Amino acid sequence: MASTLEIKDLHVSIEDKEILKGVNLTINTDENTCDYGTKRDR
Repeated sequence: MASTLEIKDLHVSIEDKEILKGVNLTINTDENTCDYGTKRDR
């Protein structure tokens, strides 16, 4: 199956604090996904 979205080894830092470390994600064509979380005011 072909990938629509593929992320490998994602690292994210905010103000010198690492919040994501080595994240891998693959979403294939015709897959249903749901992402959720909270919204924080800065």
